Amino acid sequence: MLQVSETLPPGAEPSRKAGLLKYDQNPFWSTTKIRTRGKRVTVDSGTYTSDDGETQDYAGIHTVQRTDREKFVKVYTGHLKAVLGLKPSALKVLVYLLHEVQESPNTDCIFLAWAKAESYFQSQEIRIGRTAYQAALLQLIKSQIIAESTVPYHFWLNPQFYWNGDRYTFWQTHVMDS
Repeated sequence: MLQVSETLPPGAEPSRKAGLLKYDQNPFWSTTKIRTRGKRVTVDSGTYTSDDGETQDYAGIHTVQRTDREKFVKVYTGHLKAVLGLKPSALKVLVYLLHEVQESPNTDCIFLAWAKAESYFQSQEIRIGRTAYQAALLQLIKSQIIAESTVPYHFWLNPQFYWNGDRYTFWQTHVMDS
């Protein structure tokens, strides 16, 4: 809901409906920002040019929501599971990797020996065996989330999946069949 402020947008004037505006042109052709409790929603449209030069019009809704650390990890790993089709054991290792990344700032290579991972899993009461752990690492490698290093038990982090930041964005494009 748009609120009347001291400075009115171009083409806007106060409405008879308390606290609202009316317009002489469609106000939604520019970016629309909607604030709700706990999140920010931006509705926008534009034109995208692909690498092969094809131009496509698009419309999108971008939502920003603040969450605590525990929920952040659950939402992030849940999106990766949905997008990449990760198995439950790979998700458990993914949570462990997020923990290790947070414990090792400013690095793109992480130590992932079973003994250290097993200790973490036991402390968190996460059930995963050594064989499942190794299979999960293999799935994460095949999914290009990590890559094996030439140094034993060390793995390179794909910075497009792991970073020491506090936000991420997942894009989904839905194309209607013709």
